[in-house]
Amino acid sequence: MIVIAVVIILIALALAEVFLYRKRGFKRIEYKLSLSSDEVNEGDEIEIIEEISNGKLLPIPWFKTEIVTSRWLNFAGANARITNDSRYVPSFFVLGGYEKIIRRWHVKCTRRGVYRLDKINLIMSDLFGIVTQSKLAPVNEEVIVLPTPIRLDDYAISPQMLGGEMVIRRHIIEDVFEPIGIREYVDGDAMGKIHWKATASHGELMTITNEYNVENSITTMLNMQSGEYGITSAQGIKSLELGIKCAVAIFQKAEEIAMPFSLLANTNIDEESDEISSPLSTGKEHYINIMRTLAMIEPHSTMRFSTFLKGKYHSINTSEIAIITAYVDEDIINFVRYKSRSGIKVTVFLTAVITDEIPPDVPTVNITDRIDENSSNERGDDIG
Repeated sequence: MIVIAVVIILIALALAEVFLYRKRGFKRIEYKLSLSSDEVNEGDEIEIIEEISNGKLLPIPWFKTEIVTSRWLNFAGANARITNDSRYVPSFFVLGGYEKIIRRWHVKCTRRGVYRLDKINLIMSDLFGIVTQSKLAPVNEEVIVLPTPIRLDDYAISPQMLGGEMVIRRHIIEDVFEPIGIREYVDGDAMGKIHWKATASHGELMTITNEYNVENSITTMLNMQSGEYGITSAQGIKSLELGIKCAVAIFQKAEEIAMPFSLLANTNIDEESDEISSPLSTGKEHYINIMRTLAMIEPHSTMRFSTFLKGKYHSINTSEIAIITAYVDEDIINFVRYKSRSGIKVTVFLTAVITDEIPPDVPTVNITDRIDENSSNERGDDIG
């Protein structure tokens, strides 16, 4: 009889425990997540702080949180699980009555991007593991990871462009009363510029060239197409990240000498435009704004780069142009030659190995061998 009574009492206690945890398990449980910084550079560390508090007498013998975020946020010491581009970071707690626990994660930001922490799973269980309940925590945090530059020691802004204005041959705002010469017609020339008398004598279309004064400045054009590789392939992603780091290095060089600079790209970061077109300016605020834009870029293009170039023949009025691309085709070659004939310095930065021979009159810088010391862990795997 005593044994039976004990069994009945234990069953009654277990049922009462199950009922209590089902009704009161998540009651007065508070969860907060915060970041030590909401904007950092690639390779920097931040702290992610979890706070769990139990505002009732009933203890929680088993409590689990699971942070779902990007694989490029590396949690030191975490027993994390990585699936595709997501990282799952679990934490386990025993919460006593009226207890508060704080856990600080040291997190390395291994790749540029905008990372949100808005999926936090909360799971609790009773002492016997009979009752298991879960819910999503109301969290919405974000960190912007700004890109860092590659080494670009072999590229310098031309000495003659370090200050003042320069006279170049342009085809943007022309003084038709001050022609300085005649040249062969190329794609992109306005029909109104054709010199018909010279065309008749030469037997081919000829156009007028004119003088135009522009302020020393640089436009960086980022090609979001990757040639034979899909932009979302491993090689395409690698090329894109290298191109973005190259752009950062160019902007740093321009900012150091207070030269106005702008960014153009055949992609978008919102639905209001089909391209990125930053204003031509200089200064720390302008530089940071462009870094934020580069951080937000996703691997997709909104148009073919050849189409993008055709719209820029007469709209770029800077004294230097940097084209960052994974390939070189006839459209890029023609654009470089057209701008070079106008006295503009154009440099093509290659982000992928190409086998086709590039004409000697197209200046190129191969950056495929550049080592980024801040990104030694390319896969975003745990290193802590």
